[in-house]
Amino acid sequence: VPLDDRLRTQLDLSGHDAGAVVTGVDPAGTAARQGIARGDVIRAVNGVGIATPAELNDAIGRVEGDAVLLLITRDGDDLYVGVELEGA
Repeated sequence: VPLDDRLRTQLDLSGHDAGAVVTGVDPAGTAARQGIARGDVIRAVNGVGIATPAELNDAIGRVEGDAVLLLITRDGDDLYVGVELEGA
């Protein structure tokens, strides 16, 4: 879901103005195996900032190759997570 004022407050992300909030992760899926968790805020794909879930989907759809580097915010900390794309 898009990062809005309510989520920004709930997740203690006052310094961030955009991103896609992860609301669920399949425990048996690729994202979970590679470290993506519920409540993470995805802020960039391969160095390109994203503001909405639609922008996240578009950015991943344009990736050439089988992996992406995501900038996520978790518990107030920014970190990079490499994720292999399913079916790539």
